[in-house]
Amino acid sequence: MDHRHSMRRAQDGHNFDDTKSKSDEVVHLSCDRCDSSEHTTDACPWFKKGRDKHPDAQRRKMLSMGGDSDGKVVYLQNARIVTMPGDGNCLFHSLCYGLGGVENAGTLRRKIADFIARNPKLLIADTPLEDWVNWDSNKSVREYAQRMARSGWGGGIECAACSHLMHVNVHIYEREKKASSASYFSRSRSSRASGGGFKRISCFNLPGATRTVRVLYCGGIHYNALVV
Repeated sequence: MDHRHSMRRAQDGHNFDDTKSKSDEVVHLSCDRCDSSEHTTDACPWFKKGRDKHPDAQRRKMLSMGGDSDGKVVYLQNARIVTMPGDGNCLFHSLCYGLGGVENAGTLRRKIADFIARNPKLLIADTPLEDWVNWDSNKSVREYAQRMARSGWGGGIECAACSHLMHVNVHIYEREKKASSASYFSRSRSSRASGGGFKRISCFNLPGATRTVRVLYCGGIHYNALVV
């Protein structure tokens, strides 16, 4: 869950030339906490705690809010990974792909944020959405949604909201490299070549949904789409 960038000046390895003028220095603004390019980490207006404590560092843990709501341990082996850009919107790109491209990532992000803001009492795993938001970010639903509409890495909260908003099931998987091939429902050359299959780690099921969107959690803060 640790992708690090901070304010720095450009230099050429160990051969940095101290005689370069200040006009040659390149300063990059990048926040280690919310992925913004508009301020430094220390000046982050959203997260005051360090990376190891703020909610994006808890992303893998928060995915568990979906649980295995249908009571099954599910593995896939004949699944195909569709790589998404690492631009801070990877979860939303992945969800859009699974939805059939009916939205773009930016539009879906804003719609999900608006849904969260309008539904603080929605029960997710028997717990109000506003409580999940508070545990995840120590912010009100309104504050959280305002930030998420603009930037920030999505996770379990956004997957749950997407499920209700778009009337689909959202299932989250991660790569399972060491599992026995006998554990999987089916086999394919492409999945065997990747070194293993995929284990479902969370699912957000909606009664009556006829479509399931599958997302691959790649560790840290990145997601890809998963197609079966």
